[in-house]
Amino acid sequence: MTTYFPLLGRRAVGLVAGVLGFMVAPLACEQAARPPSASPVAGAQALAPTLTIVPARYADAVFPDDVLSASGDRSLFHVLLYNPSDKPLRLFEEWNSWGYFGLSFDLTYPDGRVVHSEKTSVGWDKNVPTFTVIAPKGYYVFEVSFDPSRWKNSVLLEKSGEHGRKCRLRAIYSIPSDPEAVKYGVWTGTIRSAERAYIVY
Repeated sequence: MTTYFPLLGRRAVGLVAGVLGFMVAPLACEQAARPPSASPVAGAQALAPTLTIVPARYADAVFPDDVLSASGDRSLFHVLLYNPSDKPLRLFEEWNSWGYFGLSFDLTYPDGRVVHSEKTSVGWDKNVPTFTVIAPKGYYVFEVSFDPSRWKNSVLLEKSGEHGRKCRLRAIYSIPSDPEAVKYGVWTGTIRSAERAYIVY
């Protein structure tokens, strides 16, 4: 008797542990498979990214407006997407159809015309929803040339005056939600930069 009950106790503990492990395993697998964006807690804590246009030259005594230089394929100004959150941020890469059309611009000309400029359509030999990860407090840099062959309603199609092409400009980054974004936990939504006056050369 003195040796039987301790042995039975060990067997009982082992049996209970095995049953609990069998019950908990599917739940652990489900949680591991859940994409980051599916967590309501993570979504509530994450701060929305911000968007900023970085001109080639800021306004000064000579140029009352910020200056954007754009010529052909040369990317002479940039748009920064900032991740203010303490969590990594996933963005679709620009080479695929999920991220290619993300960045666009609203332009307002001195005569009151308002136009929307976005990338022209292209074909993809390969198209996979790959993404890049922006670190907490990190940046993603968009290079912009406004090349008319790549941008609809490019400001470079406007006639340049003595002091370049004047306009007010706002950058927009918009990614719609779809199954791939949900599957990979990629950021979706729309953010806009502040609208500012620019001279474009």
